[in-house]
Amino acid sequence: MSNLRLGNKEKRDYIRMNIDTEVGCKIRGSNEEFKGKCKNLSHTGLQFTTAKPLKEGSELDIILQVSGAIPQAPLRAVLAVKRVIKESEDSYVVSGKLKDVK
Repeated sequence: MSNLRLGNKEKRDYIRMNIDTEVGCKIRGSNEEFKGKCKNLSHTGLQFTTAKPLKEGSELDIILQVSGAIPQAPLRAVLAVKRVIKESEDSYVVSGKLKDVK
């Protein structure tokens, strides 16, 4: 994957891939589930939009089904929420770090 590394013009080590797909989410330590729409995915992070207001520092179990020409198993991981930005009355942009990717 070293060919995806960026030059020193960018602060990040790997590119973000724009992905338009549904994200299934469950707040860790609860039975509360909700859905979001993935905006982009990187080597270590994920950004998605949702109607659910979340708290920075919370952790989510996520399932991301990526479709394409070659069938793939869904990506399952824990997302540590790092940033939540309110876009509108019922839309939030959530960014986080991926952990325990399966």
